[in-house]
Amino acid sequence: MLGVPLSTRAAEPRVTVGLTRTMASAPIYIAAAKRYFAAEGLDVELKFLPTEDSVRRAVASGAVTFAAVNLNAELFRTAVEHHLAAFAGLTMDQAGYAGNTFVIARPAYDAGLRSWNDLSGHRIGVDAVTSGTRYAFAQIARKYALDEAAVRLIPLGDTAAQVRALERRDVDAAFVSSAAALELHRKGRVVVLKRIGDEVPWQDRVIVSRTTTLANRRDMVEAFVRAYQRATAEYAASFLQRDDGGDILADEHSAEDVQIIASYARVATTTVPPLLPWCDKLGRLYESDVRNQVRFWQAQKMLDESAAEAPLDRSFIVDHLGADP
Repeated sequence: MLGVPLSTRAAEPRVTVGLTRTMASAPIYIAAAKRYFAAEGLDVELKFLPTEDSVRRAVASGAVTFAAVNLNAELFRTAVEHHLAAFAGLTMDQAGYAGNTFVIARPAYDAGLRSWNDLSGHRIGVDAVTSGTRYAFAQIARKYALDEAAVRLIPLGDTAAQVRALERRDVDAAFVSSAAALELHRKGRVVVLKRIGDEVPWQDRVIVSRTTTLANRRDMVEAFVRAYQRATAEYAASFLQRDDGGDILADEHSAEDVQIIASYARVATTTVPPLLPWCDKLGRLYESDVRNQVRFWQAQKMLDESAAEAPLDRSFIVDHLGADP
């Protein structure tokens, strides 16, 4: 008599998520560590890659199923060329929360650079002219009616290069991460002017996949989204509630989630809570801003005009933020 298999359950779908080691991917870490993906029948592997560019290439080639990526001109170009779409939001620069930060070198501050309206004639460091912070600066310039042509934007590359440029006085100010801003401020090297989110909230990071995956593996994507939303709700409850003084109102999951985030991001646990960015509790996209980013990069001639629509798939999560009526 032939033996009967011990289990007839189908193998769990294999799913890979490409990402870099950053606290900005905290909800994904929570979903993985607490087996929220497994509870939805998914076998999810987090595949850590060294750079944002390598993450973009991986999802474009199909080497990973999903990718947690920064929104910038390169991402939009890759999305058009390789048929990618964002289906869930990750982090946003939002008022009152950690995120991209504008800092002024101490010598420049002492010489009179004290506000956005003082920027004319100054050298401002950005990671790249194609970066999301370049887009955010344009929104700030519009808000304060600044002459962008009177400001010299200096592309510097990664955070370490931005810090060196500030310390060597190669730039007068720069857009850096909250972690870098905090460290520079502690050393007395800079004055923190503003977090970008306090001026112009914008979508910084999203989760993307190839459109063929989204169309042909809908059950899998829907299961992924359910687990992800469970984690974003927990993340919001653990870290995004504030008291009247702006301090985090911790809940029963906060301490454990700090340990998870620190482990995956490879940072000290003490640095986690004050440096966590905002993420919508339902994982929704800031749709109108993403569309605005597409228009901005087209106006800058860094994205082809043929990309008439923002690369979004709104079918997995309803009622995205700032959605068109």
